[in-house]
Amino acid sequence: MSQLVSSDDVPRRMWRSAWPGGQLIGRSAPVVLLLLLGAAGASADVFNITFSGGLAGTGSLTTNGTCLDCALGLGLLSFSADIGLASGASAFDIVDDGNASLLHFDRGSLTLWEVGGTDLFDSETHDSLGFFGSPGNHNVSSHPNTGGILFGSYIVSPTTAVPEPSSVIFLVTLVVILQFLSYRKTPRPS
Repeated sequence: MSQLVSSDDVPRRMWRSAWPGGQLIGRSAPVVLLLLLGAAGASADVFNITFSGGLAGTGSLTTNGTCLDCALGLGLLSFSADIGLASGASAFDIVDDGNASLLHFDRGSLTLWEVGGTDLFDSETHDSLGFFGSPGNHNVSSHPNTGGILFGSYIVSPTTAVPEPSSVIFLVTLVVILQFLSYRKTPRPS
């Protein structure tokens, strides 16, 4: 007995038979869509810092997007502050400056602070930078190597999220491997 084929099934069959990978793409589309939507959550947070008062300047920091109390090695990916002579290549940063591991960033209150109140030390200019205060009362001080102390305040503002390339590459590679394995296990009609 012959099986009746509906007219709306014919184009789909023709498309699948016209190109050998058609069936593979048809089955993998929901998985790819799900993984791409999941990759949107894998992003870093970028923040701008504006210093005002006696300490005028700008800065930025980046976190892994998931830490709440971010520190070097615990979600704080980058930090730099351009203030006075400590700018450009001599800026305060967490790459080569002393006490960088003591800097913390609270993502909830957008507050910077150091463990034990120890200031950051700029290895190029020998200035120090200290963050103090409480949420909503962001204060900063600097002790330039020329003498004296400068006080000011800062505001941390979030910018747009940046996708983590390693997460996207991993997800795409995973989809390709899973689909290849699935394709190879599919029985062929004789």
